[in-house]
Amino acid sequence: MLLMRQTFASKPFWRLSWVVAVVAILLLLSACGEAAPAQTQPNVYFPSQPSLSGLPAAALQGTLQGLMPLDSQLHLTIGLTMNRQALAEAAQRIYDPSSSDYGHFLSAQQIAQQFGASSQAVQKVTQWLTSNGIKILSTSALGTSISAQATVVQVAQAFQTVIQIRSLNGHTFFGPNQAPVLPKDIAPLVSSIIGLDDFAQISHTPSSQAGLLRQIQQGAGLPQAGDCTLYPLSGLSRDDLARSYAIDQLQKKGFKGQGMKIAVIELQEPYSRNDIANYSACNGVNLHLRNVQVDGPLAAGSGEGEAALDLELIAGLAPEAEIYDYQAPTLDTVGLIDTLNQVAADDIVRVLSISYGGGELGLDPAFMSQFDDTLELMAVEGISVFTSSGDCAAFVDGQFGQLDVNFPASAPWAIAVGGTDIQGNSEIAWSDPNPDRGQCQNQWGTGGGVSQNTNFPRPTWQMGTGVQNDHSNGKRQVPDISAAATNIAVYFQGQWVTFGGTSASAPIWAAGTILVDQVLQKQGKTLFGGVPTVYQLANHPGKFHPFKDVTKGNNLFYQATAGWDYPTGWGVPSFIEVARALGASL
Repeated sequence: MLLMRQTFASKPFWRLSWVVAVVAILLLLSACGEAAPAQTQPNVYFPSQPSLSGLPAAALQGTLQGLMPLDSQLHLTIGLTMNRQALAEAAQRIYDPSSSDYGHFLSAQQIAQQFGASSQAVQKVTQWLTSNGIKILSTSALGTSISAQATVVQVAQAFQTVIQIRSLNGHTFFGPNQAPVLPKDIAPLVSSIIGLDDFAQISHTPSSQAGLLRQIQQGAGLPQAGDCTLYPLSGLSRDDLARSYAIDQLQKKGFKGQGMKIAVIELQEPYSRNDIANYSACNGVNLHLRNVQVDGPLAAGSGEGEAALDLELIAGLAPEAEIYDYQAPTLDTVGLIDTLNQVAADDIVRVLSISYGGGELGLDPAFMSQFDDTLELMAVEGISVFTSSGDCAAFVDGQFGQLDVNFPASAPWAIAVGGTDIQGNSEIAWSDPNPDRGQCQNQWGTGGGVSQNTNFPRPTWQMGTGVQNDHSNGKRQVPDISAAATNIAVYFQGQWVTFGGTSASAPIWAAGTILVDQVLQKQGKTLFGGVPTVYQLANHPGKFHPFKDVTKGNNLFYQATAGWDYPTGWGVPSFIEVARALGASL
């Protein structure tokens, strides 16, 4: 299911006089310039920084309905220009096994000092915003962003753009009439302005496979809190998943996440603590869970099941780890990047799972670039970020036949996770053999494909058997790895149900990796860290077998093959072998 931010279609539009007033404001504003393009250096992965843009190209096909009311409030995240060249060079050294800086991750304070905007730059942008009446809510400790609140008329004055309302295929949304324009002395300091539109449709509902729920409703009865007699009637239990990916072997050696911290991001997705506690009790887990609110509190409730799926899988597979649930009240690009920025600034977890995303075609390139820059910062901090590749197969936007990939999975610095179907002792790529081509409902299958974003060239580390193929176009390819995405037992709304999708695959990888990090940390080895490690393991495994190749199945367009492929990446993990390949003695 796709959820959007509240639109303003039901509110009265400006009258013609308002249009004249706004146009007059724009004509009176000073001339402005744009930042000079960054200079690249050879042998360093350094994608270009896109200029500020208006609505995504897909949104411009929408029919103009009118203008947004003057007093409407917008929550904005202003991306600040970082020292991206120095960041890229540091990342290359940290992930180069031949470098003396290999595995020497940086702290949040070091990142702010070396790559973040200077205090003078932050102050200058802040003063300019406030001079236009825009309210400053917070500034990132990393010097990478400013959170602000502005009315539509303040946006028009500051950015020389009018916020319009459009509709497309039944979707009503707001957005600017043109790209923001900034004064010449401010433009070089700002890399993105997020929140000027709500066109992007961010998906957050896991694939629901209701067979187990149906059995309960037909007479098995509903379990009470702590009643585990029905777990599981069918579907994959925690123990099934642990055996499939050799997590149980790490647990038997005493590694259950003690002293480790792991996080999930949940947008507009509350959860029932009773549900999580019941799942934990049925698996013998002492739950260690705390909430971190970003941009305000969530509404009460049990949500759509995304939070239950994420939290229960991690609690079950890494039972002693401390789980941080970063929560934002809005399901949109602002909520997504604000929570990511907070995780990066806090720098208290080693692993993060993200089960949200949307098709690249509907997203602002400047937003995607800013998000990827934060992912790169996190990789330099040593934080592993696992992102789901989407559940509408090769057609992420839900239009059958229209190829697109899921973002942030397609971000070069994300670790993109595809989905599989466990069949006995083997796995195949997850897809629906008879899909309803009229609507996806997050059940077509695992996402995967080639990025169309011109700012996401294929990373230098993305190499190996199968990576270069007939579909390659020189851009980022997803996913990187995969895990189970079907028939997974979850306790939700007071009963056992089965969920799936790559919303399950990402937290499975996150939970396994936090146990690997526990082993590596205890033995003084370099932690897993960012996505280059995946390709190091795939191409230089030594005598170990960290991945089990998945060579059967498809995602309704791309076929699983030997080596790397679009449905499953390098395949599914053996986490004890991952730890050994990274130098652990087990």
